[in-house]
Amino acid sequence: MQTSRKLARLFSALSDETRIQILKLLDDGELTVNDIRDVIGTSLPAISYQLRILSSADLVKYDKRGRKKFFRISDAHVKKILNQGLIHVGEELMDDDSELEIVA
Repeated sequence: MQTSRKLARLFSALSDETRIQILKLLDDGELTVNDIRDVIGTSLPAISYQLRILSSADLVKYDKRGRKKFFRISDAHVKKILNQGLIHVGEELMDDDSELEIVA
């Protein structure tokens, strides 16, 4: 796959607010689909769909333990990309569980 196509796929995966919220949640550590649903408040199928997109772009990985999948950010590069994007739009990644907020 061409580099430009891979990069477009990456940015496409990052172009959804729900996926950004999922990455923010996973910044704090591993979570299951149910954990993510409980915080975001979206249906399980919707969360699973978003996680498939993030996974196909190599932004998240998971470990299967029994019947549950525990999702996590794939590596430090993903955190850097997210933080750089937030800096670019004038926001900071908050350390708490609040939504992403503009820092004055």
